[in-house]
Amino acid sequence: MTFSFNTSEEKNVFVLIPSGKILSEEETFQLDNAILNAIERGSKNLIINFKDVSHINSTGISFVIRSLTRSRIHSGDLAICCVEGNVESIFNISKVSDIITIFENQEEAIRYFNQTL
Repeated sequence: MTFSFNTSEEKNVFVLIPSGKILSEEETFQLDNAILNAIERGSKNLIINFKDVSHINSTGISFVIRSLTRSRIHSGDLAICCVEGNVESIFNISKVSDIITIFENQEEAIRYFNQTL
């Protein structure tokens, strides 16, 4: 599966939807740029939707933590959604699930941010 990603802005929340495997600096470089551009445009609340991600490793975990830090520096937050399989296992093993709010679907994550605005 080739790596790609899509972005959208939904109700003042930036949504990043990667697809494929997040295993190298090449993939995370592209994702970092998308997050930085969103923050520069004023999006402080971020959602990463993992519905189309089949595998993630420590490089991907580092990207998630960087994204969380960047959003919080700008008085925002990061939520993730649609985590299952390998990705869910890695998040649980690395304890990412202890520091980042995880939702079953994107709609729940968007509602969470819109309730806190």
